[in-house]
Amino acid sequence: MSFRSTALLLAAVSTVALAAPPAPQPTAGANAIKQLRFDWSAVPGATGYELWFKANAGAQPVRYFQMPGTQRSVINNISVHLLDWTNARYWVSACDATGCTASNPLAVNAAMPDTIGLFSSPSQQAASQFGYVTALSDDGRTLAVAAPFESSTDPALPKGSAYIYRKSASGWVFQSAIPFDVARQGDTRNVRLSLDGAGNVLAIALMGDKPHGATTGIGSGSVKVFRYVAGHGWRSDATIAMQTGIEWTSAENVELNDAGNTLAIKTALGESGVYVYTYDDAGTWSHTGTALGHGADVDQGDSCGRFSFSGDGKVLAYTCGSFDPSDTVLEVHAAPDWGIRDTIDVPAGTTYLAAEALDATGNALAVTIANTIDFTDLRVEIHRRANGGYQREAVLRPGTWTSHSGNATGGFGSEVRFSADGKLLAISDPGDRGVGTGSLAPPLTAGSKAIGAVYIYERRTNGSWNLRRVVKPGRAGAAYETGQFGRDISLGDNGRVLAVGHPAANNNAGVLWLY
Repeated sequence: MSFRSTALLLAAVSTVALAAPPAPQPTAGANAIKQLRFDWSAVPGATGYELWFKANAGAQPVRYFQMPGTQRSVINNISVHLLDWTNARYWVSACDATGCTASNPLAVNAAMPDTIGLFSSPSQQAASQFGYVTALSDDGRTLAVAAPFESSTDPALPKGSAYIYRKSASGWVFQSAIPFDVARQGDTRNVRLSLDGAGNVLAIALMGDKPHGATTGIGSGSVKVFRYVAGHGWRSDATIAMQTGIEWTSAENVELNDAGNTLAIKTALGESGVYVYTYDDAGTWSHTGTALGHGADVDQGDSCGRFSFSGDGKVLAYTCGSFDPSDTVLEVHAAPDWGIRDTIDVPAGTTYLAAEALDATGNALAVTIANTIDFTDLRVEIHRRANGGYQREAVLRPGTWTSHSGNATGGFGSEVRFSADGKLLAISDPGDRGVGTGSLAPPLTAGSKAIGAVYIYERRTNGSWNLRRVVKPGRAGAAYETGQFGRDISLGDNGRVLAVGHPAANNNAGVLWLY
């Protein structure tokens, strides 16, 4: 063999040796709730693999995982309500010491329905309205769902239960049922739930409870606190009943801070405020503060609505007003004395509604607002605190495909929830008429059925707010077209987990969707 032939042969061998492995041929599909799975066969010569992601056509690719050459699959946790299902792309690269070769990009939109969690009541009772109220822990790993209209063998003793689910290594599993156990002649219609940040403390507010032996007329309302003890399950921690006089609005609302050691309870109408309790080293809840609003003259029609509590347990906000809707003010109270720190006056011709949200520190505040005369033009205002006061940052409105007015099934801003950092805001509209299922890119097509929706807004770096996604029921069909989707909503894991109650689904049996 000549020198020239030998050189050419060596060059060819060198070129082959230096070439990266062939491209893999992966497949993609749903693995479990909020999970995608990618599988591939072994690629000759590959010593490792990588999973890459591109959020949309204009986004920069992101490498999610580097894996050894023996690995043949990978699971990616996702936020169903945040993913751009139409434009998102994934690919797998096969690598060796010389480089990597990427597969063709994979679309995953066909997998969306099977990544959405669908929970129904373990009791399987008809018309229990499972999903009527819901709560997520701040870490997004514990979920509480109320079914307030479960029947009881005793007609004078409504049953009602809270169902607890936990995320484990094997996925979301049912953990416990906690009966409301209201006193005789009480009712469970007005119930609220709250979980601490780690999902180990649950507070249940039962405005219609009558724990002091009342059999007619006036009860007191109560808050029942439960604590999870490893190896022993959920245990009753305390029952707090205030007996403040006009008891039908006692315990209208309850909120726990993330640490689980501060509890805020809506007082009776005549008090127009919030009682604050703290948990001490002796294992006792003690009344340590009271926030009183300006609407303290019940004889003049003054009252304060349901409140919101910051995750750090240091700030609470609520709307207070009188018979005149234009005389409404948004009050912000702060620890340690719980006096009024800020007031935000209602704009002329409008009124604040009793739906508001705070982020973890209370610096971001959202409130629903409407026109005074006919409660039309529903919208949500966002205020942010800076330089010693709140400034209006944005006004958010529903999509052009649906009504801007409240109706029998609810309206835009029925519930509002911030992510912990205040950069995401979920707004429910149980009467939304947009067409579609799952997580959708706006705008939607207008439809005739008021099914409901949850709007996901995102704050940009310049302080403006953008409608990122619109979330609808995860399945099509008559069972899920009954309205009330979004009657209650919760966010966890800094907005990465969204729970949506849908109590009218399945002929009022109800379901809970997890995105």
